[in-house]
Amino acid sequence: MSHVIHSINSTINGCCDHRHVIADEEHHVYAADLINSAEALLFGRNTFDLLENFWPSAAERSDLPNYMVQFAKSINGAKKYVSSNGSLETDWSNCVLISGDIRDNMKSLRAKNSGALVIFGSPGMGRSLAEAGEIDESHFLIQPIAADGEPKLFSGLGAPIKLPLIDVTAFKSGVLLARYGRKA
Repeated sequence: MSHVIHSINSTINGCCDHRHVIADEEHHVYAADLINSAEALLFGRNTFDLLENFWPSAAERSDLPNYMVQFAKSINGAKKYVSSNGSLETDWSNCVLISGDIRDNMKSLRAKNSGALVIFGSPGMGRSLAEAGEIDESHFLIQPIAADGEPKLFSGLGAPIKLPLIDVTAFKSGVLLARYGRKA
């Protein structure tokens, strides 16, 4: 049975817009290590589309820092599930479309994967799965930035979710990686 980890960036006021992230070496190394420890990745459609626009070709670029190339190699080689009710036409390797309500699909995804299943970004899917009790571990990369914008972390949450703290790591950039366990 898979261990589900949700990793998401958020400003201090809850904005999850990818443009408000300190994406330095430490951040990329964290993300690559998480990918390399996972059996598979899971994305909502919007997050997948954002990543697909850049990372497949990044592994071959000589103008990028080595840590970005290494991240690209990690994400390109990983098995990627994409939750979407639309079609999936992609040249990105190792992609599998998951149609229908992701909450309904989690039982079979957990059964198919015995290792970690990592969700990157995908705030709407993360909220939905957290409410359903399907997230075993949450990684919040809290950016030292205040920014207005959408999407918001846990937007539309029906009831409070209490999460027990596992640990907090401070990055040199001021980003805090706060890791929480299954809802209490």
